[in-house]
Amino acid sequence: MPRETLPSVAALAGAGAYSGQTGISLDAASALPSFIGWRVAKEKQRIAGHWGMTILFFLAGLLLPGSTASSQDRADEQVLTMEQAVVLAEQNNRMVRNAELDVEKSDERLRETRTHRLPVFDMNVLEAHTLQDFSLTFPAGMFGSFPGFGPFPPLASKVTAQPEWVTFATGGVSQPLTQLYRIHLGIEERTLARAEANEDLRKQQQATAAEVRRAYYEILSIQSAWDATQEEIRLYRELDRLTDSYLLEQAALKSDSLEVKTRLAKAEYRSIVLSNGLSTKKESLNVLLGRDVHMPFRVSDAPEETQFAYDIQAAERLALEQRPEGKAAALKEKEAEYDRRLKKAEYIPDLSLTARHVSNYNILFNPNSVGVAGFYLSWEPFDWGRKKHELAERTRTIEQAANGVNEAESRIVVDVDNCYRKLEEAEALLKVDRLGKEAAGEKLRVVSSKYREQSALLREVLEQQARLADATYEYQQALLGYWTARSEFDRALGEQ
Repeated sequence: MPRETLPSVAALAGAGAYSGQTGISLDAASALPSFIGWRVAKEKQRIAGHWGMTILFFLAGLLLPGSTASSQDRADEQVLTMEQAVVLAEQNNRMVRNAELDVEKSDERLRETRTHRLPVFDMNVLEAHTLQDFSLTFPAGMFGSFPGFGPFPPLASKVTAQPEWVTFATGGVSQPLTQLYRIHLGIEERTLARAEANEDLRKQQQATAAEVRRAYYEILSIQSAWDATQEEIRLYRELDRLTDSYLLEQAALKSDSLEVKTRLAKAEYRSIVLSNGLSTKKESLNVLLGRDVHMPFRVSDAPEETQFAYDIQAAERLALEQRPEGKAAALKEKEAEYDRRLKKAEYIPDLSLTARHVSNYNILFNPNSVGVAGFYLSWEPFDWGRKKHELAERTRTIEQAANGVNEAESRIVVDVDNCYRKLEEAEALLKVDRLGKEAAGEKLRVVSSKYREQSALLREVLEQQARLADATYEYQQALLGYWTARSEFDRALGEQ
């Protein structure tokens, strides 16, 4: 490695100097072996070689296995990509499944409404016990007078039946006629309700996918910070051991040792906070994916930004075509129109073709069975204005639904424009932070070169390394912010 990158461990000591940040430059970690060789050469000249060689072998024996163990821990965790997370959520998310069940319920209601067009079969049986004697009186000659016999009955007669069980049985079939128009309107209304449930399903799928993406990027942000903190802790521990050895040789001050220990303790505290936050976010994402809360996984690294080119007017038109909210509002308006037509159809009398059979048992002087066939008409000619007021109410409902369509379209346009602007801001910020990271890296290279030439102080190297760590962290956050804004813009367009 060229000498321009040598004092990186000293620079890494200052990576925790920035307040509230958790990132650290990976360039410093890659420069560590060259620094060790450079530091040992200095120690040979200053201490005659004893402590320098001890530290060299100690660092080389401790750092390399630690890196291998860290890689092994990562290999044990399943890597969950963004696409896999979205697919799992669409398949297993409980709220999406409930929306799918709503669609299935709408299908069943539609099938049920269609059966109303078919003949209606009914059967009724009444088994009852009379509460008192049942008497019939026949006047004399009620049935006429017969030659040679005279009037029948010759005298007034009374026939009494004792209380007993009697049975009435009726059955029939009716085919709706004029009701078919109203049934047809009901089927159309159910069809619209089914389409509306399907749009609600799409809305839930899109909302769940957007929520999964947000949770994924939050995990990615915390995981990146946690990984950087582990590297920071590992390097601080080695720097702490190195500083303690210098302290024994009176080549370092006690304040230097305490400063390193303080930074190590702060990094370990940040690691605990980040680890707890990472566990909570992973559990929340597992809930969204509809799987075991404690399922271990690791998210993949954030991809680099891609070229973004979208015309805002074209985006608005696409969103109005694809967003389920707009389609659901339009369906509600049509559904309100069909509901009004259904109410208006109640003015038409109900006419059915019917055939019925009546049977009775244990009743005096009644036929045991009677069969009839014909037409059955039911009509309410005067309703005190009830239907008129119900029609007026449904007319107001249509107006409300029309307002809902306009409101939904306006909100969609506002949402698209807002997400578009945020995406522009995120893209511009990403460019700024990328340039800042490159500038900080170049400045660190220059300061490190001056430090080797003893024209710069160690403090300057530490400060510049802290600035590079800041710039690296800010770039990573800007990259995650860009992809979050990109996913929000896709959601605003109605993309799955």
